[in-house]
Amino acid sequence: MSVQVRMELSDRDAANAERLTETLNMRNKAATVSTALNLMREFVDVIENDGQLLIKNKNGSIEQLILPGVGKS
Repeated sequence: MSVQVRMELSDRDAANAERLTETLNMRNKAATVSTALNLMREFVDVIENDGQLLIKNKNGSIEQLILPGVGKS
């Protein structure tokens, strides 16, 4: 199933979409939004199943990525 969505983006959202489209070498912004939604769904699934999202910085330190509104309060 496919659903068509039309939305107006803020300047910040449009800039984010443009940067991700270029950085990820996506064919268009619709593909970029689809990829972002899939990635966010994976993040939410991990957190809701008591997992953690961890990021390793260039200096080797580890930080937890917190998504506001997701997981236990």
